[in-house]
Amino acid sequence: MGKPHPSLYPHVKDRYYGWSEQMATPLCRREVPTEDVPVIINFGAPFRLFDQADPSRWTDYRSFTTGAYDAFVLVGSTGPSAGIQVNLTILGARLFLGRPLRDLKNRAVALEDLFGGDAARLDRGAL
Repeated sequence: MGKPHPSLYPHVKDRYYGWSEQMATPLCRREVPTEDVPVIINFGAPFRLFDQADPSRWTDYRSFTTGAYDAFVLVGSTGPSAGIQVNLTILGARLFLGRPLRDLKNRAVALEDLFGGDAARLDRGAL
C-alpha cells in the first residue's frame, strides 16, 4: 500500500493497493457496489467479470476500470494474479478517464480501450 502524492488526494481514495495472489483452484468474489471507481493494473492472469443478467456469460480483462454498479458483480480468477489497484473518486475518474461516467455505468472497460497502446504496455510492465 502507498499513499498518493498530496496533490492527488482529491482524486484518489485513501491509497494505492498492490497485491499478489496464488490459489490452488479458481475463485470467484462478489464485489459490492461502492462510490469508488477502481483502476486495475494487472500483471497476472486476466480477471473474469460475469454478466449481471446472465452469469453463464463473462468477459476476461487484463487491466481495466469500472464505473459505478447498482448491484454486486461477480469477479473470478483465471490463475495467479498480481497488480495495483487505484480507487478514484468520482471527480478523479472524470478527470483521469476523460469521459462521462455514465459511459461506464454497470460495465468494465479495458484500459487499452481508453488509453490505447500505452495501457497495453502497462500489462507487460514496459513503461
